[in-house]
Amino acid sequence: MKKLIAAALAALMMVAAFAGCGGSDDKKDDAKESVKLADVISEVNDEFSDATKGLSAIADEAELKKVYSIDEADVAQFAGEINKDASTAPVEIVVVEAKDSASLKNVKTKLENRFNSILSQYSSYSPEEYEMAKDCAVTTTGNFAVLIVAEDYDDILKTINDELK
Repeated sequence: MKKLIAAALAALMMVAAFAGCGGSDDKKDDAKESVKLADVISEVNDEFSDATKGLSAIADEAELKKVYSIDEADVAQFAGEINKDASTAPVEIVVVEAKDSASLKNVKTKLENRFNSILSQYSSYSPEEYEMAKDCAVTTTGNFAVLIVAEDYDDILKTINDELK
């Protein structure tokens, strides 16, 4: 009788242990997926409406590849807006979540290439816009790569980083 009770208690403890372990992984997955980059860009638009006025959303992976040469295989999600009017200031705000660390390296390189292209273009075209652009940068946080070329660079970056936490 004692062996039967001991076996039943052991089985009950194993069931409880497995049930306890299973729940924590789901919560981690939910937290990881909770950041929606479209919401991050929306928050930037709300806070910096003057800086983002007239920007157009990057519509899909094809446009992301066309503008930034980023391979969609490296991208978990993205959101961004760009000034498509070449006669005005270069304003771009792009956030890309890479699938993994190797993909993050690829995405960051592509965004840096785009940033350097902007600097090169505006260095001879518009000294005022060049001065604004050179104070901007490509940054990373976690698996996110961020390109901001805008007047309020520091404040926009802080807003994005706060939203990504």
